[in-house]
Amino acid sequence: MKYIFTLSFILAFLLSPASLLAQNTDGLQHQIELYDDMYGEAIRQNDFENAGKVLYDKLKAFFNSRMYDEVIKLAPDYMRFANKHELRTVYYQNCHILLWAYIQKGESGKALEEVQQMYEQAKQLKHNDGMALVLDVMAYIYHIQHRVDESEQLYRESIRLMQKEEALRSLLLRTYSDLIETLTNAGRFDEALQLCNEYEDMVSLHVQSGEANAATFANLYITYLLLYMRTGDFDKVEFYCNRIDSISSEAYAKVITNEAWILIYKSRKQYGQALEMADKTMEMLQDGRRSSGNLIRTYKMAILAEMNRAEEAHEVFWEYINEKDSIRNLEFNAQLDELRTQYELDRHIAEKERNRYYFLFALGGCALLAIALGIWIFLNRQIKRKNRTLAGQIRELQHEHEIKNRQLLEKTTFQAQLPESDAGELCPESRKDKFCLALRDLLLKEKIYRDEQLSRDSLMERLGINRHDLDEAFLFCFNMQYNGYINLLRLNDSLVLLEESDLSMEEISEKVGYGTLRTFQRQFQAKYNIPPKEYRRVTKERKN
Repeated sequence: MKYIFTLSFILAFLLSPASLLAQNTDGLQHQIELYDDMYGEAIRQNDFENAGKVLYDKLKAFFNSRMYDEVIKLAPDYMRFANKHELRTVYYQNCHILLWAYIQKGESGKALEEVQQMYEQAKQLKHNDGMALVLDVMAYIYHIQHRVDESEQLYRESIRLMQKEEALRSLLLRTYSDLIETLTNAGRFDEALQLCNEYEDMVSLHVQSGEANAATFANLYITYLLLYMRTGDFDKVEFYCNRIDSISSEAYAKVITNEAWILIYKSRKQYGQALEMADKTMEMLQDGRRSSGNLIRTYKMAILAEMNRAEEAHEVFWEYINEKDSIRNLEFNAQLDELRTQYELDRHIAEKERNRYYFLFALGGCALLAIALGIWIFLNRQIKRKNRTLAGQIRELQHEHEIKNRQLLEKTTFQAQLPESDAGELCPESRKDKFCLALRDLLLKEKIYRDEQLSRDSLMERLGINRHDLDEAFLFCFNMQYNGYINLLRLNDSLVLLEESDLSMEEISEKVGYGTLRTFQRQFQAKYNIPPKEYRRVTKERKN
């Protein structure tokens, strides 16, 4: 459970109205337009307080859309606006979100520099709210550095200061949750439980003030749930799962309770239900939370391992590895998307003020487009160059495999020298040699691996041997296990068909013995680090 990290902060933003709107680029653009209109109207009415709040909401919308560079760019101007019009709470809220933007970009050092300056300023002016917000961020920096004592001390001081500021009551609840998480990760469960009780008391005050809602209680129960998941008290985990399900239908809460149910079923050895819940949760995670999907895969691997279903666990492991690579690619593509989004935003501004700035903004837009195009061309060339290299390496591997197969087919025995006691059928070495020769003929001459119905059992029945002898024969003859060698033969057949035929991917998949196209593509990608369709394109380009 060490993967549970800063959940409360993420939840706080997921529950904000801004996060619900900023789910895609079009939604964000529309939202920013609304904020600009609201800000303009507030300024016309000299309502600087609402204007400052609108700017903060706009900043939060960029943050929730992970446009941290935009937050860092805009925050100083918004802070100056709030400071000029003496909007103290808004000023420190902007400070707070600026610091979080640095942290999310991985620039904790820069965040720490800003923290020190802001804290000294707030301390000099005796602004409890400012000191509380800054200490909260500093505590988190220590938290990600696993400096538990410093993190705990700062969280407690932040809580003490927040208790004096009614406007920070919602943030106070989140800070309680962060401190509980810190203590839980450090294994200090009794202290964490005591803080949970204090947290619950603060929620009660929230209820009395009329500010509490279902999300408030859901966050409290989630905090309890995560604590008891760490302690292994799955009866209480089940209790809080039921409470969360009864008050919240939010996707984030459902995912957390589903993860908890997986561990509950696993602890009770109800493996079928655990796997069913894992698959159900994976379906829910098709909306982009891919790292959470990999956490579910780790649970599935552990469950399958306990069930002695090693082959399925191995398949899930490769799904995990492929997904890790895919996530890296998505992060890289997100950077390109950020460039495109910035371009679209600049173009929109240019259209609104084209009477005065048309030429300059058009020029800037062209420059950005040229940069984006140049990056795309560069990356495309890099990918093609990498794929050409991979294709060449694959051809070398295929050639080596063909040589080994020819050598295997030329063999009349797999034993270097049979002992003198070889009296025939009863000699173990002689029997093993016959198994190997028969196995070689079935695979390399008759090519029975092209039958998608081929299985260990059918192969054992055909050879008249048991599983142990079959596994031993594979290792002795081919120096590989059953699954690995069958997969190798099928993939090598597919290479030939990809290069020399015009068959579709589905036809090739069926011809070489894979049950489904998806399985073929997954195995090919895992083995050669390139999709089969791309390999065909590259090899045909080289021939031309």
